[in-house]
Amino acid sequence: ASCTDDVRVFEGHWFGRLDLPRVTVIDTPGFLDSEGRDPQHIAQLVDFFAAFPNRQLATVVITLPLTETRAKST
Repeated sequence: ASCTDDVRVFEGHWFGRLDLPRVTVIDTPGFLDSEGRDPQHIAQLVDFFAAFPNRQLATVVITLPLTETRAKST
């Protein structure tokens, strides 16, 4: 079952330590949504990142559980 419906932004310090740099984590809806909402999610992601400040995005991390089956065949 899908968990994230909208783009969510979380800000804080790396590992919660005030002596370490601030980081922003962007949680996005996943691909191959269990409810078939990929076109809406992709449009939302394009809009979100198009409005993101230039040169502010340093790293993108994509995670998939090794036991996940929704993306296995594609």
